[in-house]
Amino acid sequence: MPSSARQTHYLAASRADPTGQHGQDERSSGGVGPRPSGARGSEFAAELAADYAPELNLRGVAAGGVTVDIGSTARTLDGTVFGPIAAAAALGIGRANPELGMESYFPDTGFRNTVGNSCLLQLETAYPLMRLSDHTVTPAGVSLLDIPQIAGVVASLRAGGYGTPSMPLYIYHAMNDEISPIPDTDGLIGDYCARGVNVTYHRLPGVEHLTGNVAGSPAALDWLGQRLAGVPAGSTCGMPGQAIIG
Repeated sequence: MPSSARQTHYLAASRADPTGQHGQDERSSGGVGPRPSGARGSEFAAELAADYAPELNLRGVAAGGVTVDIGSTARTLDGTVFGPIAAAAALGIGRANPELGMESYFPDTGFRNTVGNSCLLQLETAYPLMRLSDHTVTPAGVSLLDIPQIAGVVASLRAGGYGTPSMPLYIYHAMNDEISPIPDTDGLIGDYCARGVNVTYHRLPGVEHLTGNVAGSPAALDWLGQRLAGVPAGSTCGMPGQAIIG
């Protein structure tokens, strides 16, 4: 779910020397780490880097509050104060995939225009505790997320499906996250560990999505600073739950 304002990332990576005068080991280095927006961007950058930008020497990637599964997140948000995020995401996916005919499931033109021209706080005020079913019309009343073509696209956007990160990762997640379900992140970490990815995973008790991102950022920045300084990264893979709690 593109809840980018609810996630964390920061990009600080330099391109290789364009003149080709320096060897591979002399490339500029950088990392991807905390900033208020776009944890999915950080996580996807880690998965895609080897193929998309092999000239980047990424020493590490840090992300907090990652939305692993858009469908799972949409179901979690449904009927909550964050419910409009699901509608905004659905219409955004529809624009990126016009073959889905997404607008046809949202027949109210006024609603579509409002979603397309409002920020999240405005939408939460305009449509409190919104459910997708409040504004969609689907065959036989099935959930929008259960329409096969839409479900297929949503599944294709699941984190973990774009490649295996080659650099160390630092992932943190609030244990009381009410937006991005932590079991999804637990599963992603387990998958990464099984693939041999070097992951440090912190599960943060007593905080929710927003406060968890704030609480987890200092340690993530420290971790990223150590990677840029050349300190080898540890890993929580093999620990109970593949994680540190606290």
